[in-house]
Amino acid sequence: MKESILIHPLSDSNSVRDESFFTGHAFSASSPETADEVRQVILCCAAHGITITPHGGLTGINGAGTATNNHSMNLQHLTGVSYRAKDNTLWALAGTTFSEIETSVRKESNMTR
Repeated sequence: MKESILIHPLSDSNSVRDESFFTGHAFSASSPETADEVRQVILCCAAHGITITPHGGLTGINGAGTATNNHSMNLQHLTGVSYRAKDNTLWALAGTTFSEIETSVRKESNMTR
């Protein structure tokens, strides 16, 4: 099993900015690729009393995904869609783009538009 470092410390000069141009500063960052890696990061941060700001593509316009003196968890690598046409239900992982969701729905529901 490959060992990897999930949490990377950041320098004081490292900042995160979203589309609203709100800028925050994170103490550390992670980009988990699986649900288990998300769990590991959460457990580590919780054990050290560190709060987490999860974010996707930082396309928000209200600053909610911008870390402010805590841990920044980038969820862009968590992608995937489950769609059930019979009950019109869709589940998308945090990093899934709207384009990927639309493509999946069109494919699964046989939409042509």
